[in-house]
Amino acid sequence: MKIYLERAAANYAKMVPTHPMEKQEFSEALEACRELTDQFEPTALKDLEAPGEPAKNGGLTRSEQLVSQDLVNFWNCLPQGGHSAAVATAVHHCQSALQSRILRRDYPNYWMSTPGSLQQDAQNEALLFHAR
Repeated sequence: MKIYLERAAANYAKMVPTHPMEKQEFSEALEACRELTDQFEPTALKDLEAPGEPAKNGGLTRSEQLVSQDLVNFWNCLPQGGHSAAVATAVHHCQSALQSRILRRDYPNYWMSTPGSLQQDAQNEALLFHAR
């Protein structure tokens, strides 16, 4: 189950932070997920392979899709009905960090980002996935 969190962390680390607090917020939420999951026996691991190209990306970059899919896979490994509100909150905080990236990218006049970070992130994304 933690393999999804570790892979989400590794993929998140490849992204350019678009706000000074983004990385810290995501890291703290992911650490909360790690700590809370020690109390659960995972169901069978699913989808250990990186997800394929989805038909719709919901505004996510490919890097964000990989992180998001691992958060979903992590959630799906939790015993149904046996998880705590604290785990749900921690996962939602991780997702919130990803959602904020979309808002900053799509509405830069309303959701401020670190100067130049959106351009750096777009370049990084192109290097990671479009140059293959």
